[in-house]
Parts: sequence; C-alpha cells; structure tokens
Amino acid sequence: MKLLAESDTQGLWDKLHWSVAHHNAVKSFVTARGCSYDWMREAYLDMTQDLFVRLLEKDRFRHYLDANYSNETIEHELQHLEIPNLISLRLRSQHPESFRIARRISNILKTSGEFKYFGGSAGRSQAGGRLVSRHYGLACWPASKSTREESELFDLIKNVDFRMRETRKSGRGRSSQIIISNKDLSRLLVEIFNATQSLMNVRTVRLLALSKISVEDSRFVSIDEQIAPWLSSQSEPYRIDFPDKRASPEEVLIDREMARDLDYFADSLICNLKRGVRNKPRRFSKLVRVVWHCYFDPVSRSQGEIAALMGVSDSLVCHYRKLFDSYVRQLQLRIDEWVILNRSIEVKLASILFDAGPNQISERREPARAIPHQDRATMYVA
Repeated sequence: MKLLAESDTQGLWDKLHWSVAHHNAVKSFVTARGCSYDWMREAYLDMTQDLFVRLLEKDRFRHYLDANYSNETIEHELQHLEIPNLISLRLRSQHPESFRIARRISNILKTSGEFKYFGGSAGRSQAGGRLVSRHYGLACWPASKSTREESELFDLIKNVDFRMRETRKSGRGRSSQIIISNKDLSRLLVEIFNATQSLMNVRTVRLLALSKISVEDSRFVSIDEQIAPWLSSQSEPYRIDFPDKRASPEEVLIDREMARDLDYFADSLICNLKRGVRNKPRRFSKLVRVVWHCYFDPVSRSQGEIAALMGVSDSLVCHYRKLFDSYVRQLQLRIDEWVILNRSIEVKLASILFDAGPNQISERREPARAIPHQDRATMYVA
C-alpha cells in the first residue's frame, strides 16, 4: 500500500517481478520449455510487464487504494487470481485445444461419479493443494490402491484405442470443434485407469488422455517473426527459403533444345504426309484441312460435318484421318514432348492454311458433271 500511495512505479514493478518469478504456476510454465537461464529471465520480465499492463488497464491499483486493501489481501489476489489468469491466458493462446481438453478432464474427474479423489501427492491425505497434484482413481477402487511410476504408464496404455476427432462445431459463434464429447472423454479416462491400474495425479491423467485424442494446436505466425531457438537466448528469424518456381538456366536451355528437336519432328511429319499423298498439292491441301478440323480446330465437329464443310465424302475424311494417325503413332515420345510437338504441328498447319487462303478452308466441292457413256469408255481406255 505504501508503494501505491507514493505512486512508486519502479517499486511496484519490482514487487510484481518478485511475485511472478516465485509463483509456482509461472515456474512450471517457463521451465516446461527447457530453455536456458537467460531465456527464462527474459520470460519472467515479459510476464511481469504483461501483468503490470493488465492491472493498469483494469485500474486495479486505484481500486486497491479506494477499497483500502491490506498488503496481504493484495498479495493474495495476485497469487491466486491475477497471475493464474495470466498463465491461463498464455496457455489458451498457445495451446487452445489442449487447454480446453485439460480443463474438461479436470472437471470430469471432480464431478463424475465414476472417479474418486484419493488425496494429495504428499501421502494422499490432504484435501487441499494444487489441483494438478491431486490423485484420482476409479470410484470402485479401495483406499489402499497403489501408485505406479509415471515412466511405466505410457507403455501400459498402448492398447487403449485412439479417439477419432469430433468435427461438430460448438461454442460461441460455433467456431470451435467439439474434438471429443464428454461422454467419450469420460469413457477414455476409465479405460486409461483400467489399463494402468494405478492412482494418478491430474497432470499425468491429462498427458495420458491427450496422447489418445486428435488435438491440433497449430497457429499462424509471421515469416519474419523473431524466435528463440531451443536452449538458446538469441532470437533469430525463421530461415525459410521458398522454392523458386522459375526455370533455371539449364532448364531453359534444355527446353529450348527440346523445342528445336520437336520442331524438326513436326517438319518431318509434314514431309511424310506430303509423300503419303504422292506430293500432290490438292490432295495435300485436303489432308491438311482434314487434320486441322479433326484435331486442331477450336470448333468441335463430327466427321460428317467436316465432310459437308469441305465438300468431300465421309470416307475421304476417314481415310485422311487414319493416314495422319498412322504417321503420328510411329513417333515414340514422352507426354511433355507430345505437348510441345502438338503446338508445333498446330502452328505449321495454321501457316499452311493461311498460305492457301480462306477460300481453300471453306471450299465446297461442286456437283459432279454427268459423263456420257461413250466418254466413260474413252476415259477407262485412256
């Protein structure tokens, strides 16, 4: 109270730092990280600053003066309310789902008729003490039930089934998943106690139960966030090297050589098609248009529609299409090479059609002129 009356900010901060550094919950929270002494000292300073700011925001210092709190009352409130709330807030932000499950396990052990309190850790005879140190067991067990070593317990629950995650939403705004219902969680605790046949404190029960539940406590952090590596007090940024999706100079050179080789394949294919129609320009022009309409035209048409568009018979379209397919099937290429070759053939066919002119593309065959009988005989003889 003297420090509050004198508005000694530095003295208040030092007093809060002493309370934070000597609080059992803070010690457990900090030492659980297993970091160096320098990191632990920085953690104590950070939590002291957070506590100091929280008290200022709630104007608790003014309330202590107005209500004429004694030093013992203020210290009791800090030790049993403010500091535990600060630790709970940090645990909830860092491990939201694990924190929720741990609280639910504690409530089930205290309220369910299937479990019974067997005392504290010191001889299991005191009813007080911290909750995590209290020993619980099944309600049907005798008071003389023994306690096994904690190192043996995880091996004993290997046969306990892992629980599937319950994805139904609950809570405010229905933004949180249930994970596991209270009924299934109570059944899981019963199976753990039956498998271990041992009394366990609340902390151990939580650890064993969480190992059988699908809990997801991942959180998003900035890539540039400064972090303290394990067992080190020096903060370092995340070293994340994102992959460069651009092609390397070697890959560019290989792709260029592949495109040149496949362009040669396309030229060879065009030459083979010309030889397939005996280098006759009209037949080659029809072949190119058939191939274009069958495979490269954005407008999908049937074989009959292509024949009507070009003014030729269906059998001729079928013949030229099979001729093109026979030459293409002779090429042994990979899928990625086929993609490049397809583009190269499309460009060359488009160039041939453009040189032929638009009339050649939409050309229709004129009706055949009737040939007299004597002229037909003369043509066959010739």
